[in-house]
Amino acid sequence: MRIVIELKRDAVAGVCSTTCTSYQMQTSFGIIMLALVATAQNARLASMLQLHRPRRDVITRRTRFELRKAKEREHILEGLKIALDHIDEIVRPSAPPNASGSPRQPDAGFSLSEKQAQAILDMRSSA
Repeated sequence: MRIVIELKRDAVAGVCSTTCTSYQMQTSFGIIMLALVATAQNARLASMLQLHRPRRDVITRRTRFELRKAKEREHILEGLKIALDHIDEIVRPSAPPNASGSPRQPDAGFSLSEKQAQAILDMRSSA
């Protein structure tokens, strides 16, 4: 492979030579491809990838779990944003508790889910 670098007329050649010598233009690395199989065998890359399928399944399940948790957190944060945008209507310090004695639900027509309303009620006051 051959790489040719052409400079503009007003470019400083010293900067280019410093940049080219500062970065690795060629690299190699070693990997350990180890898999548990019933018998000892030599495997090509394609068969090694098939042997690592259980690991891929674990990573897929873990990623789906983390995505579900992130979406749940996003849902709560959307509710907190609504509460912050309408703080005067949602939080009324003089509002009496409802008949059961628990605090009033902060859903004054803002279409908050039960989880979002509970997250708003669970926030700590900074007073």
